[in-house]
Amino acid sequence: MRKRSIFSFASCLLLAGISATGTAHAAPSGYADCTTTGASGWMSYTEQGTGMFGKFNISLGVLDQNPDGHEVRVRLISTDSDRKRHNWAWHAWYDGAHTGYTWYTTAQSNQGIYSLGVQVARYEGKKLLNSCTAWE
Repeated sequence: MRKRSIFSFASCLLLAGISATGTAHAAPSGYADCTTTGASGWMSYTEQGTGMFGKFNISLGVLDQNPDGHEVRVRLISTDSDRKRHNWAWHAWYDGAHTGYTWYTTAQSNQGIYSLGVQVARYEGKKLLNSCTAWE
């Protein structure tokens, strides 16, 4: 089951700071973010303690930065044990400038997850306008 939440720019920054911290006894975790014209986004994860073939708890967030009428999207990207890239499904946000959204989900792959990252984009319908990519 997926949980969703709406957030403001201020809470995006707060969540980013919280997600990047941890304790010495916490499960392995990571964070990546990037900004492109009109959109910014981030990904954080916590490993459930079973290594690259286990399950990862994922948070994906996106912020629409411009009142330009374009949708913004965010997606998880990963590489597997053979270092092949996998592009996960896009999550789109349509509610306009200076608003954003966070999706909570999990990721797991039979090929393993070697590394995780985030891709953020601005779209006009099916047309990609611009994007950025960042790896943890």
